[in-house]
Amino acid sequence: MVRRADLGGSTSLAVLRYPQDKYDRWWTKETLNGTIEISSNSTIEADPDETPAIVMQTAATTSSTQQPLNLYWNVDDKSSTYYWIFHFYEIQASPTGQREFDLLINGAMGSKKIIFQTWYRITLQRSGFINYNVSLVATSNSTLPPLLNGYELYKIAPVGVPTYSEDVAAINTIKKDHQIKKGWSGDPCLPKEFIWSGVSCTSNSSNISWIIGLNLSYSGLIGPLSYNFGNLTALVSLDLSGNDLSGSLPSSLDQLTALKYLDIRGNNKMSTNLPFGLQKRQKNGSLTYRFGDLPIPSPSPSPSSKKNIIITAVVVPLLFIAVVVATIYWLRQKRKFCFFANFFPFLD
Repeated sequence: MVRRADLGGSTSLAVLRYPQDKYDRWWTKETLNGTIEISSNSTIEADPDETPAIVMQTAATTSSTQQPLNLYWNVDDKSSTYYWIFHFYEIQASPTGQREFDLLINGAMGSKKIIFQTWYRITLQRSGFINYNVSLVATSNSTLPPLLNGYELYKIAPVGVPTYSEDVAAINTIKKDHQIKKGWSGDPCLPKEFIWSGVSCTSNSSNISWIIGLNLSYSGLIGPLSYNFGNLTALVSLDLSGNDLSGSLPSSLDQLTALKYLDIRGNNKMSTNLPFGLQKRQKNGSLTYRFGDLPIPSPSPSPSSKKNIIITAVVVPLLFIAVVVATIYWLRQKRKFCFFANFFPFLD
């Protein structure tokens, strides 16, 4: 991580972190030269990365469409690869205006004709330079100047085997299709200490990692299952239990020739019929398929029953001790009585 910046606004916080960001990501307040800082108190629609609303409620812009919005960085190693995430959210909408701009890095096109109404995100990576200049330049169709709410800049270091590009594309599309809110960002399998939540990976001598396991149980998934699950071609295990999915399992799942475990329990609106290829594999025993209702968990003891358990656990040992003490006392008294009876028989 090189920098994570919150642009615009007049917040008194130099750094935003938890509780504003529930993942405790640190956002540094930054002011860009030649820009105008704006803010809004409007409700911000949540994005899949759960970027803090307070970050998206502020932005930097310029005074006119003729003035680009520029960011500059000097780096220490031009052989390293740098990865940007640019965050956009329209907080200055105009009923008659249109905001459209291009994003250029060192004069070369990075992303063309950027238009957004709510949240929008662009990711780019570049290498080979000591100095980087990112420019947001309004197009000829734009009546509003460019706008940027925040950005993240990472230096990519060789800390493991990168994820297969087709897997990255597939899981990012799945994330978007189902609005998955797990804080997924960057490479799904790198670094190993920070593999995406619910994701399992493997790699081999070809220096490529594949996603082989995906646990999305109880992840709030709704609607039809994304066709893009079928593009995770190395997937061995897929757990979708405890969601609210509907419709049929897509035929694209037949592409998952390595799949050995599929769990859709608890998705009561979903058809349990397998695509033809998976049906054959279930019949020959190479696929374990779980569907239907989830088992009902054993009820937890109520507060009153817990209280009774505690009382019983305390009282029973105390009663036992009292009985033992009483028995010893009785035996000692009996022995004492026998002694006096032997020496003083007239006491009988």
